[in-house]
Amino acid sequence: MNLFSRSKNSSSLDDESVTAFIEKCGELSTGGATRLDTESLDGTLAQLAQAVNAIIDGSEEKLNAYEQGIGRVNAVITALRNGDFEQRLIDIGDDDVTAPLMHAVNDFADVTDAFVREAGASLDAVSQNIFYRKVLTDGLNGEFNRTAEFINRATVTMDKKVEDFTTLTERLVDSIRDIASSISDMGGSVSEVSAISTDASARSTNVAAAVEETTASLQSIAAAAEEMLVSVGEINRQVTHSTEITEDAAQRMAESNDVARTLSEATANINEVLELINSIAGQTNLLALNATIEAARAGDAGKGFAVVASEVKSLASQTAKATEDIAAQVGAMQSATSATVATIDKFGGTVTKINEISGAIASAITQQEATTTEISSNIQNAATGSQEVAENMQQVSTGAKKNSEAADLLLTVMKSVEKKSGELVVEATEFLETAKKTGTDG
Repeated sequence: MNLFSRSKNSSSLDDESVTAFIEKCGELSTGGATRLDTESLDGTLAQLAQAVNAIIDGSEEKLNAYEQGIGRVNAVITALRNGDFEQRLIDIGDDDVTAPLMHAVNDFADVTDAFVREAGASLDAVSQNIFYRKVLTDGLNGEFNRTAEFINRATVTMDKKVEDFTTLTERLVDSIRDIASSISDMGGSVSEVSAISTDASARSTNVAAAVEETTASLQSIAAAAEEMLVSVGEINRQVTHSTEITEDAAQRMAESNDVARTLSEATANINEVLELINSIAGQTNLLALNATIEAARAGDAGKGFAVVASEVKSLASQTAKATEDIAAQVGAMQSATSATVATIDKFGGTVTKINEISGAIASAITQQEATTTEISSNIQNAATGSQEVAENMQQVSTGAKKNSEAADLLLTVMKSVEKKSGELVVEATEFLETAKKTGTDG
């Protein structure tokens, strides 16, 4: 359709023609037309219409080029977004209107690809407990560079933490082994204590039997002293017999005194062993507390370790209570032993006095009646003292038996703690090996 109604030969411009030309240009801007018809134009308007059509043709070519370029760019960006960092824009012409954009996209893809590859390689090495592989920062700028430096610093920190954790765990395992060894050694000491207590109990029983025998002998001496009132000869015979018995009693009392003192020394040694057990129990309790803290820091990986540490702490508390009970029993035994020593000393004095009386009887037969009466009284006292010794020795025997039972109980507890310590060593060692292999299996 013609834009103008005037003739081709007209070279003048009128207002109507110009207005119509402008309206048609307006139709181009709104999409009502795509080109200006130059066939019906002449002169200046024809030239102007040709110029407008040329601009339209050039714009369409550039628009098509932009659309094609943007489509290629969009395809590569979509691939990058989906994780395919191998895609690049190729065959970029120098006169391509989107060439700067394409080169920029390729540069971005190169930097992103390099960062992802470097970061992936570094983190993969970390997962295998290899911490020297760092992210290379050459060519990385801005946030890429900052993130790479952050990963490198985190790798160094993680390396230090793993090293510290490994060292701490190794020290913990060594400490647990030392505790298990100490408990094993202490178990031997407790076994010796139990054997000594059993022997002391047997010796106390023997001493009590000897004292009872001495009491019976003293009663015989008393009967003989009464017979001395009838016959001087009988008195001399009984005095001689009494002297022999009292000397034998003195020897037995000396032996009893040695046994009682040995028992007293043994109980003192038991106190030292109990103090050592208490000290080790306290150290075990402290180590269990530290293990619980470390297990809490280790999170889920340390739950099993925390259960074992809690059980060791409970056993340490039970051990401490058992040693307190044993200490009380040992104290009672020491008191009984001291009383036994005092009684034996008293009995020894009595026997000595009997010997003196017997000598006086031998040298002064004329005073036999008075002397015999005195001997009878003294012998009765000796019999009473001997009975007291027998009762005290029975208490010593009972105390030694209780001490032996307590030592057996303590030995059982120590064996249980030793077993648990061994299990803890195994679990701690397995935990350490698992921690070292973390990442390697993954």
